[in-house]
Amino acid sequence: MTHLDTGIIKKQTIIELVTIYEEAINTMKAGYALLNKSQDLFQDNFGTETYARFSVVPGYDIPNRVCVDIELKLRRAVWKVMIDMLDIRKILSVKRAEELDKQLYEWKDMPEITVQNVYDTMTSMVSQSRDFLNESIQEVYKYLRPAAYQNHIRYATNLKNARWDLGKKVIISHAVDKGWGVGKFRVNHYFEKNIVAIDKVFHALDSKGVPDGYLSPLVDAINTNTTGTGETNYFKFKCYQNQNMHLEFKRMDLVAQLNQIAGGATLRDNT
Repeated sequence: MTHLDTGIIKKQTIIELVTIYEEAINTMKAGYALLNKSQDLFQDNFGTETYARFSVVPGYDIPNRVCVDIELKLRRAVWKVMIDMLDIRKILSVKRAEELDKQLYEWKDMPEITVQNVYDTMTSMVSQSRDFLNESIQEVYKYLRPAAYQNHIRYATNLKNARWDLGKKVIISHAVDKGWGVGKFRVNHYFEKNIVAIDKVFHALDSKGVPDGYLSPLVDAINTNTTGTGETNYFKFKCYQNQNMHLEFKRMDLVAQLNQIAGGATLRDNT
């Protein structure tokens, strides 16, 4: 389900990445130490005038202070890269992904980048992957049903196919906007994450990882289509000028799984 599950990110790989990180940080610190030494020589021998002119970053007079701030930013960036290597975002719900981004941005108690810290964090996230996927399934199920979004409920198609459980077809309001060119549409920016989530869940239910692409196969197909009508492995879609998209499910076995799991069942062992 994730890279740690398949052994792509092994402890040996983590050791190598952490070693490179430590070498890069130590090299940066050595560079700033030389800068500090040079600045001290200027100040001690030529006075405070040269000290003021030696500021390398606007608003900073002391290179050491710059070094501390840069190290914190780099640590945050490296943690993000490490977590992204797990591909865990491909099974996170929209809400959970937003929470993760906020945590990474506001992470005040970031642990040091060590082999043990990285491995423990990754192992913990992988152990929660089944729960993360269940959250995504619940979120998609609620989004596609009429009660989740008020505009969905006015369509007879939704009342027939999604009032209780999902059926063959649903209408999603405000899913698309008119694109540039005759017959072209684009996924509505504000609801793009929801359309991506639908695609991720169906790939996961089929025990297949979401393939690499700009966003997801469904979103890519909608955005690049020239007629407003098309299909992917799991869906057929038709876009309309009123911003509605008719979405038809090609794999009813996966819809049945989604209904079952969202109704309280747990994931099969092979997902």
